[in-house]
Amino acid sequence: MRRNFFFLCVAILASVVYLSCDETAIVGGDLLDDETINYQFNDTTTIRTSTILGRSVNSGRLSSNTFMVGRLDDPTFGITTSDLYLALQVLDEGPNYSNRTIDSMVLAIAYDSLGFYGKSDAVFDFELYRTEEFIKEDTTFSNETLPIEPLAIAAVDDKFISPNDTLLIFDPAIDTTSLLIPHFRLPILPIFGIDFFTQMKFAVDDESLLNVVPGLYLNGVPDRSSMMGLSVGNTNRLGDFNKLLVYITDSIGGKELYEYRFRIDRFSHFEHDYSGSEVELFLDNPEEGDSLFFVQGMAGVNGAIDISGVLQYQDFLINKVEIELTINEDPRYNLECYPPLDNYGASYYVDDSILISIQDLNLVADFGLEVFGGGIVEEIEDGVTVKKVIMNITNHVKNYIDNPLIGGEIIITSLLDSETPERTVFYGAGHSKYPAKLNISFTKP
Repeated sequence: MRRNFFFLCVAILASVVYLSCDETAIVGGDLLDDETINYQFNDTTTIRTSTILGRSVNSGRLSSNTFMVGRLDDPTFGITTSDLYLALQVLDEGPNYSNRTIDSMVLAIAYDSLGFYGKSDAVFDFELYRTEEFIKEDTTFSNETLPIEPLAIAAVDDKFISPNDTLLIFDPAIDTTSLLIPHFRLPILPIFGIDFFTQMKFAVDDESLLNVVPGLYLNGVPDRSSMMGLSVGNTNRLGDFNKLLVYITDSIGGKELYEYRFRIDRFSHFEHDYSGSEVELFLDNPEEGDSLFFVQGMAGVNGAIDISGVLQYQDFLINKVEIELTINEDPRYNLECYPPLDNYGASYYVDDSILISIQDLNLVADFGLEVFGGGIVEEIEDGVTVKKVIMNITNHVKNYIDNPLIGGEIIITSLLDSETPERTVFYGAGHSKYPAKLNISFTKP
């Protein structure tokens, strides 16, 4: 899930509200040297950690390319599912179906080889449906669904996903066999309804196509905990493989091929069920959050850190503030199968409903990732290598001290939450060995 990180980060940050500040600090740029009188450092400022429910995310417009399909059944984070909605478009002058027969169709989508998660040996049952409504521009949030027709137009059972194996494909339109990059192919045959094939012959421009196929809904159910990544976007070299292939025979037996491509209108539908999971015990339970807290991608749970203790520094000069978190790598979390998130964001709620990135994270767009951090770093403590996440929140703390009404709770999320199922278990603020910390360097007046 490491693709196009900077591009995505900038795109996400550009969509949030930018908070102005008269004394913006870039990576503690105003840190004083060791000879400064009254310079002090504190890593024992009281904070509290907890786990809270996530919120629906924009799973279409803000994602670059990767969309997940499948189901994870994880004893720690419960059940997570992801399905995919797509829309098609006509290219060039459109198809010519006059005096022609549609033999078959194939939905083809490039794999994202880095987008797979869970059990690698799973097999999937897939179904493809037509939606009954268009995919509207504002219907791109992960809690949205569209009504679908009762009968599938394609179904394949026990399909093994092989994102690293090339495919040998025979193309009857040019009577040749080609070796193509790994990609997902779902055949659509007349046995799934002659009516659909008859109707497709009227899909010769965008308006008539949308009348026949307002959208497509792809559902995949694995036989064990697994999700596959599909590179659905058209913005990279894999976009050429994303299409609905229509194989045609003309009146004299000649073979032809027409390709419908994907529109930008697409989104994922996520569901999270924490019943019976370890996370359920920690949700909105501050006492439990003292030992552990949890962060998940998609629309999953977030971490919450109460930093209201920084108000004691109201009359001090704040030089730099960092959140320091340590990842719990207990073997019971099965990190080989469910690796942790790579990058994290820090936000806060406005009016208890709108999540806004903190100003330090917004600075990434202009000054690069180093101004904020948020990635995984390794450190050695007492001879043991531990993985940590350190985030610069200097400007946010200054803003909060100047205006306590913005609230003293920081929300820790996946930075690319609209596309990754990855999840992380962090040690909480009360852990005896690896507590979550707030590191503050300040100067007394």
